[in-house]
Amino acid sequence: MNNHSARLVYKANALVDPPQEWHANWGAWLSYVRDYQQRTCQTLPIKGTMNNNQRNDRIVVTEKYKLGKIDKLPAFIDPYQRVYICTHGWPGRPPRGTGERPRQHVRFTGCGFRFTVQACQRNGIWQFRVVHGTFVHNHDVTADSFAALPSSRGLDDARIEARVEGMLAVDSKRSKIYH
Repeated sequence: MNNHSARLVYKANALVDPPQEWHANWGAWLSYVRDYQQRTCQTLPIKGTMNNNQRNDRIVVTEKYKLGKIDKLPAFIDPYQRVYICTHGWPGRPPRGTGERPRQHVRFTGCGFRFTVQACQRNGIWQFRVVHGTFVHNHDVTADSFAALPSSRGLDDARIEARVEGMLAVDSKRSKIYH
């Protein structure tokens, strides 16, 4: 029996359960989002990241910073934010030459599902918050469609994981690591 069969099935234009709003740190968020993707049968690529330096560069030119009403981000907050989108909201790349990209399967449907995870102070403590969320897909979200995505078919073998980590540690390219 498929281990995804007991999961929820969302139909097109249906609201998907939003992720939990607050997280203690990036590690807690990353652990949570892996579980969230499995639980809701979604694969959520990162569309964009803003690091600490980029955010501080923006802060320095603001009037609030010049008036002393806002501080720069502390160094341990990195990245500052990430934007997650649906795999169906990711447009395909245009051809570089005259031919097509035969091995690239484009799932673009114009899906507007997206949210941002951003560093925020809460009661004087830096935490990470899910903001600017649109939790509606314009396509079906099912266990079967999730199982068909390559990223959901991970291997659960500690030996293989250790070997891949070792290859990545010596700067092997991800595209050269097969499973």
